[in-house]
Amino acid sequence: MTYSKNENRKNRARRADVYGEAIFFLIPVLGMFIVSVAKNYSSLGSIIDYLLTTSDWSLMSAVIFGQCAHKMAKVIPIMQGSIDSAQYSLYVSKRIFFIVVSMLTYAIITFFPNIYFGITQVIIFIFSMYVFLNDGLAIHKLIDVHNSK
Repeated sequence: MTYSKNENRKNRARRADVYGEAIFFLIPVLGMFIVSVAKNYSSLGSIIDYLLTTSDWSLMSAVIFGQCAHKMAKVIPIMQGSIDSAQYSLYVSKRIFFIVVSMLTYAIITFFPNIYFGITQVIIFIFSMYVFLNDGLAIHKLIDVHNSK
């Protein structure tokens, strides 16, 4: 029974740490909402149009994917060879791919702003937050497994 309470406590602490980091990514989103309302307060349609056609979503996505790769890169030396290099290479390749997709979306929305590209970049942003949360929990689990040895 003690083991399960201790595990629950560790899981709550892991989630709190990861969610706390994610909140700092959401602060600029709140700022973007405030600016869009202040700048386009004339109608709800103009606020939504501004939010979807601003390139900020793509930049934030690129930063979040880069942060995921950076955090994992810090953990790999700690693991001292217990990570499969092929799996880690695939992980890094996917994160770099997502960064490139985010930056390509940034360029497209900057030069050809429209609602469809805007929706795409918001979806990429939501996906980046999902990846960030999953990667953060995985990193904590890797560290816990390594520390328990």
